[in-house]
Amino acid sequence: MRVAVISDIHANRFGLHAFLRFLDDNPEIQMVLNLGDFVNIGPHPNEVSDLVLNDNRFINIAGNNEEALAADLGDPDGVNRHRHWTVSRLGSELHAKVVALPVQRLIELDGFRILMVHSRPGASGELPLIYRGRNLSEFWDDYSQESPDVVLFGHTHSPFYMQHLERYFVNPGALGLSKNATVSFCTLEIQPGSFSVKFHALAWERSEISAEFIRKNVPDKEFILERYFGIHSVQNW
Repeated sequence: MRVAVISDIHANRFGLHAFLRFLDDNPEIQMVLNLGDFVNIGPHPNEVSDLVLNDNRFINIAGNNEEALAADLGDPDGVNRHRHWTVSRLGSELHAKVVALPVQRLIELDGFRILMVHSRPGASGELPLIYRGRNLSEFWDDYSQESPDVVLFGHTHSPFYMQHLERYFVNPGALGLSKNATVSFCTLEIQPGSFSVKFHALAWERSEISAEFIRKNVPDKEFILERYFGIHSVQNW
């Protein structure tokens, strides 16, 4: 069995479409494990959400950005104005589906118990590996109740793989945020008694993202473009 693992699309349809083209070229991959944070920051919350929630290949969980959309956002012109904009773009039906997603799932594939989380259980905005810990044994304590063989997590936007005490810890990286010309994900090769990980980097249309922020008048676009895409000057838009 070959399974794709993605995370942190962050409302970037260009990165998602690059990944979908990869799936077209690899039709044996019929399962995509999506680790959350697909709906916020980028200019395409409705397009991305519609795709990942209605494609039967995708198994989805919520990240901290999806969880945040279920909270009281307060003044539309206040600190959460970008989230207000995201909710307005989603519409009521998609918004209801997004906020109903679970924050973790446990699935079994060819004898491997695989835990999907975005970050720390019960506090998905906290960074795994570094939020409290000095070693993977401490990290494991927060996930031990489900007794998984594999922990899949996102949130850091950095690919990561380690085997520790006969368990596997995997972060696919970010499919939607990048300061260069590539976005990342991974594939798992699973069969009874055998588990392996392969990381992938895909080219995407980074040059088009700033024009989308301008065209859609995305709130906080200047900060987002600089912080997450490395675009610093209006002349580069």
